Amino acid sequence: MNDRNQKGKWLIYRNETSIISALLDDNRLVKLNIDSENEFLVGNIYLGKVQNIVKNINAAFVEIASKQLCFLPLEDVTNPCITNREYDGRVLIGDEIIVQIKQEPLKTKQATVTTNLNLTGKYCVLSLENTSISFSHKIEKNKKQNLIKQLVEEKILSETGKWIYTQDKIGVIFRTNIQELTSILPLKEELEILTLLMQQIVTNGKHRTVFSKLYEAESSYISHLSSSFYEEYSQIVTDDTDIFENLKKYFTLYQHLDQNILKLYTDSKLKMPKLYSMDTKIQEALQKKVWMKSGAYLVIEPTETLTVIDVNTGKYSGKGTGEETFLKINLEACEEIALQLKLRNISGMIIIDFINLKNKQAEVELITCLKKLLKKDPIKCDFIDITPLGLVEITRKRISKSLLEQATKKGN
Repeated sequence: MNDRNQKGKWLIYRNETSIISALLDDNRLVKLNIDSENEFLVGNIYLGKVQNIVKNINAAFVEIASKQLCFLPLEDVTNPCITNREYDGRVLIGDEIIVQIKQEPLKTKQATVTTNLNLTGKYCVLSLENTSISFSHKIEKNKKQNLIKQLVEEKILSETGKWIYTQDKIGVIFRTNIQELTSILPLKEELEILTLLMQQIVTNGKHRTVFSKLYEAESSYISHLSSSFYEEYSQIVTDDTDIFENLKKYFTLYQHLDQNILKLYTDSKLKMPKLYSMDTKIQEALQKKVWMKSGAYLVIEPTETLTVIDVNTGKYSGKGTGEETFLKINLEACEEIALQLKLRNISGMIIIDFINLKNKQAEVELITCLKKLLKKDPIKCDFIDITPLGLVEITRKRISKSLLEQATKKGN
C-alpha cells in the first residue's frame, strides 16, 4: 500500500437535490460530481421487453419499467440473454431480454442500454458477451507483462493467457488500479465475488417477471471512488450516516484494507460543506474564467458542439522576455487545462487557443507537455492537430454528463 499521509480528501454529502462527491487536494477542488439519486442508475440491470425495432437505424426500443423506454443499438448485440425463447440470431418485438443501463438520458435522448452485462470492481470489469481478456490502455507495456506473469502464477490466467473462468462465457478487463496492488489476493477475491454475482443475475433473470430489476448498481459516489487511484486520496469524509454505512459495507466487501480512511463528520455546529467552503468552490468550478497563480487566466466556453479554451496573459507578473513569458504562461495553462478537463468532465471536441509562439522549438515543448498531461487523464484523450491558425484540437471521450450539465439539471 502506498504512503497516503499527504494525499487528497474525498468529501461526500447531500444537498437538497443531489449527492455531491468532491476530491480536494491541498484544499483545492480537483474532482467534482453532482449526482441525482435516480432510480434508473447507470449500471442497473433489468429484465426488459422489446417494444419496437427500427430497422433504418438498426436499433430496438426496450421497456425496462412501465412507460420507461430505452435505446438498444442492435449492432452491439452478440449473444443476449432472452428469457422467453431461444436466441436465434435475431432480436424480435416481444422478446424479454436482460439489459443494463449504459448511458443515462441526455437532453431529448432516452437512456441507452446494452445486452453486454458488465460488473465493475476496483481492479477489474467482468463482461458477459465480450469474453476476451484485456488490460486498461493506461497500463504500460512492461507493467502489463509483469502483471500477466503474476496472474499466471496465481492461477488467475492460464499459461496461454486465457482466463480460468472462460467456460462461464465471462470476459474480464483488468483496470489501471491493478497496478497499485502489492498482493494479488484482493483481485482474486474480487473476481470470485463478481463472477458469482454475474451467474446469479443471469440465473435469476430467467425466472423473473418482465420489468424486474435484477441488479442495482453501486451508488454513483461509490463508482467515483472505485474509479479513483489510491494515490489521489488518504481520507473519505461524509456527514451522512446512510452514506457512511454504504461506504463501510462496500469497503468491507471489496476494499477491506481501506476502512481506516473512512470518517464520519459529526460536528452539528459547523456543517461539513461550510467548513470546506464547498458552495464557493462549486461556483468557481462552473465559472468561465479560471485564474492561474501567475495572474494569467483561462476562458472556458462550452458550446453546443465543442468547448473552446482561450489562454490570456491577464495580470501576469513574472520575469522574462516576450517569447519566454508566453511559453511559461502556456505551460502553466497546460497544467490548468488538464485539471479543468477532469474537474468539469469536459468531453467531445476541445479547441485551445494558446498564446501564439513564434519559436518552433517552444511550440514543440508546449505540445509535448500537453500530450504528456493528456496521457495521465483516466478518460481517453487524444491530441488531434494544430490548425493553420495555431489552434490546438484535442478530443476527450464522453463517459457521462459534464459538470455544467449535472449542475444545470440539478438546479445547483
